[in-house]
This record gives sequence, structure tokens and C-alpha cells, in this order.
Amino acid sequence: MWGRGGGRPAALWLVLRRLEAEHPHLLVRAFHDDVVVVGPPTALPPALADADRLGRLIDAQLAPAKCVGWSPAGLSAPAGWPATWAAEGVTQFSVPLGSDAHVAAGVDALAEEQGRLSAAIAALPPAELQAQLLLLRLCSGPRPNYWLRALPLVWGARLAAAVDRDAHAAVLSALCDAHDSTATRVAVAERAALPPAMGGLGIGGRARVLPAAALASWVDALRAGAAYSPALAAIRDDLLRSPVAAADGGPEPPPPPPGCAPPALWRLGRRHGALGAWRGGRQAACRPSGVSAAGGCPFRGSSLV
Repeated sequence: MWGRGGGRPAALWLVLRRLEAEHPHLLVRAFHDDVVVVGPPTALPPALADADRLGRLIDAQLAPAKCVGWSPAGLSAPAGWPATWAAEGVTQFSVPLGSDAHVAAGVDALAEEQGRLSAAIAALPPAELQAQLLLLRLCSGPRPNYWLRALPLVWGARLAAAVDRDAHAAVLSALCDAHDSTATRVAVAERAALPPAMGGLGIGGRARVLPAAALASWVDALRAGAAYSPALAAIRDDLLRSPVAAADGGPEPPPPPPGCAPPALWRLGRRHGALGAWRGGRQAACRPSGVSAAGGCPFRGSSLV
């Protein structure tokens, strides 16, 4: 958002807090040096002008070329808007938001980038087998986790399938050869996708944990967002008031263990094949149904953006 002087987080934090105080009807959020302002389009040009004015007080110059506006309702740029105005959508914190075409293109780009990384790791010489497996597990493996938390389920499933396909290809090229049967290769890929605590390599398996990732994001968004968003607060309250019943209308599902999520959120997790256990108001673990707790969970403390 800022060009010169944008590398001082403490000073910029004060600017953003002042901007929020001067525009209480706007939602101002930031992550490192990425700033998001949500509100009516007509209110954005004054907010941008005030951000420029406040930034100059700490010798930070606003860079309109780094700013982009977008209306989910398809509205055009408001009068006096000095930056770019997107028609189809935007990329917020590396996650595409907007029309189906825009999100599809963004997800495909993420999948291609992930595929290039997996292919580069698989291309290492056979003598670097240990490095290959560690890079697949610790480098390329965790990268999609954030995207899976932030994307809607349908797009997350599309990305998870592509990521798993590339991970399987890389691990099979490292561990199998032409003498291995199809059944052997399938078994190797399935075993490699298990967490190390369950005897696997932790390579792949993103499609299996996708429901847990989405649930963790929804729950954290409701918990944190209800404090500043009336819409999220209404959704949270509606879930908490909903009757306890199975999704198919059958008998009531078993209650959550002591210290876990409220019944409505517990039911939400059961419907999507994931369990969200809570302790002290924070998510402690979540996993697909049928997976041992020993496998852990890479989606702790997640958030929806």
C-alpha cells in the first residue's frame, strides 16, 4: 500500500489504527504489509486519501499503483478512485477472490506453481533421495495448507487434487521403478500420504484433510469475526440456536467430549467429516473422521481471510 517508508511495522500500525478511528464504518485489517479495507465503494477514495495523509506524518508515501479495489456486487470504480479497479476479482493474501473464472484461474496458477516445485524436487539425482523426501514433506508439502483453509471447499478440493497428484508423482519417481506393479505404486502413495506418527512420510494427503482445514477456518472466522462483523455474529448465533439432530433427520448424534466445541459447531464438523476439539477457547486438534489423533493436525489456529 505504501511505497517509501513502508518497512516500519510499528509506525504503520499506528497509522492504521488512526485510519480505523477516523473511519469507524470501515473494516481495516492488515497482515504484515498487506492492508485490506472493506466498505461501500464511495467511502474508499476518502479513506485512501486519509491513509496518504496519515502516512506522510511518518514519512511513508502512499503508492496507488500497489492498491486495487473490487466490488463483489460488480459495481464500477467510485468517482475519485486513484488506483486500479478490478472487474473480476482480486488476490488477497495470495488467495484469489472473485468470480468463478477469476478464482479458477487463480487456483490453476497455484496448482501449476506447486507442480513446478514438486517436479524440481523430483528431478534431483537419485543420490539425493533423503533430501528429496525432506523437501517434499517440509517444503512443498505445507505450502497448500494455508490455501486450503482460505479457499471455498469446491476450489480447495480442486487444488488439493492437483497437489496430491503432483506429490504422488514425485514420491513414486523417488521410491518406485518400472518393476513395481500398479498395486504396489498405489500402496506406496497411500502410505506416503500418512503422517509420520502413523508410519507414513507426510507427503500428499491434502484432499483427505481438506474438510478439517475448511472447518477450522470457519470456526476461527466465526470466533474472531463475530467481534467486528454483525453478519458473522448472526451466523454464529444461528448455529448455536439450531436444534440438535442428525443431518439425515435420524437420532441425535453423540454429544461432544467435555471441553470441546459447542454442540452446533460439533455437528457442523460431523457433517463435513471433521472434528474440531477445543480447549480454553482455542482449537486444539481437528482431523478427518476415522483418523487417529496420533496423526496430529496441521490446521491449528487457522483463520479465514
